[in-house]
Formats: sequence, C-alpha cells, structure tokens
Amino acid sequence: MIKGIFSILLFLFIISSLMIGQVIYQEDIEQNKTTDIYNLTNNLDINTVNYSCEYLYNNEYQTLNKLRYERLNRIVCAGGEFILTTGIEITKFGIEFGYENPQYDYDFYFMLVKLWIYSLIIIGIIPIIIPLIALIYLIFIGISKVYKKIILK
Repeated sequence: MIKGIFSILLFLFIISSLMIGQVIYQEDIEQNKTTDIYNLTNNLDINTVNYSCEYLYNNEYQTLNKLRYERLNRIVCAGGEFILTTGIEITKFGIEFGYENPQYDYDFYFMLVKLWIYSLIIIGIIPIIIPLIALIYLIFIGISKVYKKIILK
C-alpha cells in the first residue's frame, strides 16, 4: 500500500511538471511571445535551494559517539541531496518536455491516477468486506435458529 501511494505521488509529480511546461507554452501562444525554456529551466539549480547539512553534537543527549554521529549525518545529507537533485532534474525535464510537446493531453494521466487511487481503496476494503459478509450471514443464521426455537416451543 505504501509503495502504491509513493508511486502515485511520484507519478503526480512528473505529470504536474509536464503540465507546467504545457501551461507556459499556452501562455506564450496567448501573449504572442517565445520563451527560451532551456534558459528558464537552467535557472532551477540545486545551488539556488537553501539547505544545510550542519548538525549539533551534544554529548549529554547522544548515545552514539561523535565519529558515528558524523558518519550518520553524512549519509543522511547525501541521501537528502540525492532526492533534491533528482526532484529538480525531473522537474526540469518535465517542464521542457511539456513545453516542447503541448499537443499531448496530460489530463488523461490524471484520470489514470484517479483510477489508480480508486483501485487502491477497493483493494484495501476487500479484506474487510468478506469477513463482514460472513459475520452478517452467521448473525442471520443465529437469529433464525433462535426464532425457530422460540416459535416452535
């Protein structure tokens, strides 16, 4: 279930960046101008994002020694930088592709995501519905047996 939700979010992120490029193209058509899309996306860079991998080390509250803590911090910072770089590059690619290919209907992909979400909900509900039907059946059988014992006495 978590993988499905993560995949949906990634898919929505990609489709949204494609639609941003398409909207920029449509705005250029309406205003009779042209945008250098590669220059625009080159301005999006990891250096423009303000993030820091500094950490505070306090011996009172830390159970790990300082060397382990520094290594763990470098691992977390490298992972965060990887995710940030990947997100920025996917956004650049999506905007450029959406700008160059405005003829595609990206709303169709949102319909697929909606269908995907509905299927995840149904898959999550099925294990609840089957025991509920069995419970209702057993309650009905029990009530009918009690009714027969009371009426037939």
